[in-house]
Amino acid sequence: MGTGGQWGATEAHLRAVLGVLEEGIVSVGPDRGVVAANASALRILGLTQADLEQPSWWRRLRPRDADGAPLPMPLPAGEDVRVRVTRATDGRTRDLVVRRVELADGGSVYAVRDRTEARRTRRRLEAIHVRDMLTGLPNRTAALAAVEEALASRAAFALFLVDVDGFRAINVGLGQTAGDAVLRELAGRLRAVAPRSAHVARFGGDEFLVVARADGDDAAASTARRLQDAFVGPFTAGDGAQLTASIGVARSDAGSDAAGLVSAAEAALAVARSHGRGLYAMFDDALRRR
Repeated sequence: MGTGGQWGATEAHLRAVLGVLEEGIVSVGPDRGVVAANASALRILGLTQADLEQPSWWRRLRPRDADGAPLPMPLPAGEDVRVRVTRATDGRTRDLVVRRVELADGGSVYAVRDRTEARRTRRRLEAIHVRDMLTGLPNRTAALAAVEEALASRAAFALFLVDVDGFRAINVGLGQTAGDAVLRELAGRLRAVAPRSAHVARFGGDEFLVVARADGDDAAASTARRLQDAFVGPFTAGDGAQLTASIGVARSDAGSDAAGLVSAAEAALAVARSHGRGLYAMFDDALRRR
């Protein structure tokens, strides 16, 4: 009697522990039928105890591996397996990590962890790292990566460093909220006028960087004029303000890496500014010598 009571207490304790675990636990017998499952497993899988009593419970989840291939039971033992399932309750997909432990009697225990929210959080953090949160454009980090990628492709392209003339007057006269709204409006305009294959990014402050194909000076000049078209017409967000841009242009042969090309575009931008507003200048041999 004492031994039986002790076992009953141990079993009750074990059930209590399994009941509060965040990790889903599914015990499967030698015949692959489900023996037991804790509450977390039911929640993660979107199944009921009655569902688990059906031989087809695993197929109902439409399990797929990381490459999208179907995953039949049993899963490999002793390793974490990434599984994407579709819950019958709400039709939503969940990204799981499942580990199977083999038992002496031929059965198995499956430990199930839901990694869906962790994956979404990671993607949001990755987006923050390469995305400008104000305009939604790629940020400086992403822009420099795009330049390096373009250099590696050995295709002819040009860098366009676009600076808003007198933008400080918007922030001072209308406030930073209006200034932010102007930058968002300008981001949309630049995307609209830039070549379809171009990479448009916010480089910082009121500067934008555009990476676009350009087979020669004429092609680069044509793209620079297209980018200036983004400033034609009043800016609704800026209380009808009329704005212009100075643009520094550097062809892909102006530098051997992203930093060198940006420096060349900055030098050309300085030349454009020195001659007034709404102008563009190209980095050339004369500027290189200077």
